[in-house]
Amino acid sequence: MKKSLVILTDRLGLNFSGGAIATCRIFELFQHEFQEIIVIAHQVGVHNFLHLRHLRYRRIFGALKHLRNLKKKPGLTFYGDFYMAYYFILAGVPFYFTYHDNWPAQKKLNTVSHVKSFFYIPVYQWIFKKATALINVSDYSYAYNAAMNKNNFLIRNGINTAIHKTRCEAIVPGQVVRIMMSGNIDERKFGLADMLFDTLQTSKKLPPLEIHIYGHPQSTGILKKLSRYNFVKLMGFAREMDFSPYQLFLSVSQMENLSIAVCEALANHTPVVAFDVGGLSEVVKNGKNGFLIEKFDICAMAATLSKIVQGQIRFQFAKDNLLAYNWTLAANRYREILIPESSEK
Repeated sequence: MKKSLVILTDRLGLNFSGGAIATCRIFELFQHEFQEIIVIAHQVGVHNFLHLRHLRYRRIFGALKHLRNLKKKPGLTFYGDFYMAYYFILAGVPFYFTYHDNWPAQKKLNTVSHVKSFFYIPVYQWIFKKATALINVSDYSYAYNAAMNKNNFLIRNGINTAIHKTRCEAIVPGQVVRIMMSGNIDERKFGLADMLFDTLQTSKKLPPLEIHIYGHPQSTGILKKLSRYNFVKLMGFAREMDFSPYQLFLSVSQMENLSIAVCEALANHTPVVAFDVGGLSEVVKNGKNGFLIEKFDICAMAATLSKIVQGQIRFQFAKDNLLAYNWTLAANRYREILIPESSEK
């Protein structure tokens, strides 16, 4: 008899970002292996599950009530992808876990994050140690978590957009250069953007620029700062990105596990310029498909951008560009871990 899958998370849906999308993409591909998908979450958005039951909760006590009721039923597999997976531990439920977050690096973001780290870091470490299996999306997090769980796995995420570009377009000096940025518009992703834009704005060497930013607005203060620049256009959230109009992907994120957006850009032969944070060095190779700038050297990033947009640098992409970053491959690995008997059929 098929088991049912219980997913405990904050939000689940293709119209969100990060882990919320990844969990959808992966389990949609082998949902037929489960009798039912039960999601305990604050919010469920757009998805392609055929049989999904959403159990809402507002606070920890509501989630624990759901878990304790489900615990009484046989044939359930429990899975989490966010910090509230520690509710599984409190409820005495065995679980599988995927780590998408940015601790302990996020501790250094600001004073608020430093204070929050005294909760999040030990909670995540508790989750890592207690999980039946711990799945990581980057070598970066895999190495960090290796000592905390003997069942520690590396499974790459896929990409969420179609391949619109199959070659890297050369930048023609003097023409308008179109640059894409994406991600939740918050302190982590865009807190340094205004410093970079100020530097670019004062440069006399740069050709005309258009920087298009896609993402959910999370900080009105940062949104207001970004709106001040006449070469910046806020595009809103897009479920699927079209890289065809863009010659470059830019990220000023102060921390990453391994950005899906960066992988999508590279898969579309769009060079990436970003700070050298998290697992980005696993996909961005200096001078070949982009540049990683020493964190958080705004002047060095501006200088690199200047050379690129003036057409002084040519990029080369490998033929097997990001073939391992595939949702079907990921789903097959998850199936083997969560439903080991399926791999024996």
